[in-house]
Amino acid sequence: IGWGATGPGIVKGVKWTQAQADERLAQDVTRFLKGVQSAVKKPATDAQTGAMTSLAYNIGAKAFASSTLLRKFNAGDVAGAAAEFTRWNRAGGRVMKGLTNRRLDEQRVFRE
Repeated sequence: IGWGATGPGIVKGVKWTQAQADERLAQDVTRFLKGVQSAVKKPATDAQTGAMTSLAYNIGAKAFASSTLLRKFNAGDVAGAAAEFTRWNRAGGRVMKGLTNRRLDEQRVFRE
């Protein structure tokens, strides 16, 4: 539904208008942004914050909070953190081309 929303009330057959989908995306991005901001302990550029928020939106806040990417970033290893994006390209244990492309895009933004 919408832009990949999940959670209570989202079941097969539920339909949203474009406005509902856009509103939910805005709410989700705000929620994940706050989670990233609270987990990041070192100064981050807007691009780095955006890339990490995109990743967290896709993998979940808990996975992001316990990720090696975050640990490396907080330790000051920005290059090491950037390299971690491409490790998050699997679904069901299989490498997915779409996730690989998404991670490469996030990595590129992170490095800007």
